[in-house]
Amino acid sequence: IDGAIILAKCTDATMNDIVQMGIPYVIVNGPSPENGFSVIPDDIGGSKVAVEYLHQLGHSRIAYSGPLPPYLAGHSSLQDRHDTYLAQMQKYGLEPIFGSHDTLDSAEDFLKEMVFENQVTAVLAYGHMGALNLLQAAHSLQIAVPEKLSVMCFCDEYANKVMSPGLTFVDLG
Repeated sequence: IDGAIILAKCTDATMNDIVQMGIPYVIVNGPSPENGFSVIPDDIGGSKVAVEYLHQLGHSRIAYSGPLPPYLAGHSSLQDRHDTYLAQMQKYGLEPIFGSHDTLDSAEDFLKEMVFENQVTAVLAYGHMGALNLLQAAHSLQIAVPEKLSVMCFCDEYANKVMSPGLTFVDLG
């Protein structure tokens, strides 16, 4: 091969072979070995835009739905989106709100806690699968989206097209 485009990550053995053979490569959405090249989405900038947008809409009770410590190890986007949410909430003088329930396991319990107990009016979800779970749970609980609850996430345009109602999303790719 003349070159390689690697999505996020490949095995260490494959990466070592590519480097040793001198094959030009770029890693998309993941770190590269020393002297390699990578293209990484701007999760920090996207998170800033997301919280700013929700704040400009008048939301002051914005919850975050995504991996929380100690589960932030792994991909840089986990830490970057979480930390930027915290920083932006502090910037606007707003209380960061996290649920005690994992939305992938119990989106209904998450929304009951957030909307009914904590008067949350907007949720920033880490990804589109979590947001889809929130939409389904909101429908089940008769929480009108977007009238009573705004749901925003990180995803791509295709994922948004298959969701109903459609979501406001940050497309990093």
